[in-house]
Amino acid sequence: MTEPIRVYGDHGMSRAAALTILSDGFRHSDNDYDWLGTGVYFFQDAPLRAMQWATEQHPNNPAVICSLIRLENCIDLLDINWFPIIKRMSEKLGMIKLAIANRKKKLS
Repeated sequence: MTEPIRVYGDHGMSRAAALTILSDGFRHSDNDYDWLGTGVYFFQDAPLRAMQWATEQHPNNPAVICSLIRLENCIDLLDINWFPIIKRMSEKLGMIKLAIANRKKKLS
């Protein structure tokens, strides 16, 4: 990947959190329930979805911040040039999963 990809990301939160972010910047989330790990979560090109999420989480004071995000060192799942690499990794993970399952069977 030579050129960084730029996308718009919409982040849903409370109005109070929005004011803090606007003055201090984003803080990385590091909760056990963060399903993709530590970081800041955005809906790409989806301000209505971000507002829906914010309204569900903060019904009395939802807010959305739109940010221009520069993506570097990442896999673009919409770019077919990555498909062979993704396929190889998927196959390797499948083999690892099978090896773990076979080992568990032997141990039980």
